[in-house]
Amino acid sequence: MGLLVVLLLELNQAPLWAVHLAGTGLIFGRLLHAWGLSRHKGVSFGRFGGTVLTWLVLIVGAAGLIWLALT
Repeated sequence: MGLLVVLLLELNQAPLWAVHLAGTGLIFGRLLHAWGLSRHKGVSFGRFGGTVLTWLVLIVGAAGLIWLALT
């Protein structure tokens, strides 16, 4: 879903900085989540932070796509 949001931002001609920010946030969030899973069992900062960052990219990206569609 995250890659789809980044792709749709690019296809809808979002500013380049927004596409790069979404892609970087998504990559960092997924790496953080994987690090949390590999180092700790149960709840960890890496798992929580990675999940929050991934959801943040999805929500902000979707809001940006709605904004682009309405303007």
